[in-house]
Amino acid sequence: MASITITTTTDVHGFIDEGLANVASVCEQLSTDLLIDNGDFFVGSPFATFGYAQTKVSPLVDIANEIAYDVMVPGNHDLDFGLKWLQTQVKALNADYICANLKDATGHLVFPAYSLRSFKGVQVATIGLMTAAFNQLCSPAVAQEVIVDDPFVALEATLKKVRDLGADFVVVAYHGGLTNNPVNGDTWFYPSLEDQAYQLLEAFPSIDSLICGHQHFTQAAIHPENIAFLQVGTRAHHLGYQQFNVTELKNEIIHNQLIHLEAITYPITSDIRNAYQAWLSQSIDLQVIQHYIQTRYSAELYFVDFTATTLAELVQEIKQPFPLSLYYLPGSELQSFIEDVEEQRFYQVLAITDTFPKHRLRQEFLLPLFDEIIQNR
Repeated sequence: MASITITTTTDVHGFIDEGLANVASVCEQLSTDLLIDNGDFFVGSPFATFGYAQTKVSPLVDIANEIAYDVMVPGNHDLDFGLKWLQTQVKALNADYICANLKDATGHLVFPAYSLRSFKGVQVATIGLMTAAFNQLCSPAVAQEVIVDDPFVALEATLKKVRDLGADFVVVAYHGGLTNNPVNGDTWFYPSLEDQAYQLLEAFPSIDSLICGHQHFTQAAIHPENIAFLQVGTRAHHLGYQQFNVTELKNEIIHNQLIHLEAITYPITSDIRNAYQAWLSQSIDLQVIQHYIQTRYSAELYFVDFTATTLAELVQEIKQPFPLSLYYLPGSELQSFIEDVEEQRFYQVLAITDTFPKHRLRQEFLLPLFDEIIQNR
């Protein structure tokens, strides 16, 4: 019998001062064998965008190497700056970067499908997966670069491969969410291509651990097939902790829980901190931003009236995760905002979220608007 300890983060989004600085020390206390990040590590905060804008290799790569992740998986947002940018980050990583269903435009895997490591005589396979809804979540430019295959098909093929290679224990790191109670199957949300963690648990009872994320929720449960399940929130507010006794007959789950991490400033160099603050202090041209939004998002009328003069102020004005919304409004409700509208006619209006009543809402855009602006300013 061997004892295996696995720890994990997910959806850190480049927020380095909200718990990430504790990960390495807590993992050391737990005698972690395998530390996994489950995706969306490199993109999603102003600091992450600074890393993209200033250097070829983001400071977040150095941080991931300092923490000593063993395995990392791409999330949908890790591709927001394009495939080539992500590949540049991965080349500088010490971790195994894996995904079994992410392919380039020619249909070839971008990264290895799995990682196979030996701990205490136990062959542990980690298989990476991305949400099948990726094409609905990414920009048109990224949609031309990559394809995300059905995670069920990819997992079935990869699972057979790692078993043939002698894997004794299988972890699935899936960057997607959850629609059902993982214990009894009760439906929490409508079925979704975006969030198929429960369906993966049901379809693959032979796996030992399933880690998911994407929704920024926290869950810890044990599926009836003796699969340890974790969903580890966001921004390194928690660390997922699993411990197993691995035997030839049956793997025993000893721990399957979330550990809260206290916020602490990450010890990056003063040069990087100062450069980041100087970058945030840059002035911005709101006319350029307005032009980009009107070009990128189609509507008849626009109410996107930012007042920021610097990047730091713009960060505060852009509401996350839904900065913009599309409304369908009659002219009678727009007359107090704009002249020359027909009272009885309905208009498609793009506005900052919550500008107009919810009952007129047609669509909320889950989008990295700040990152898009930086890329196109």
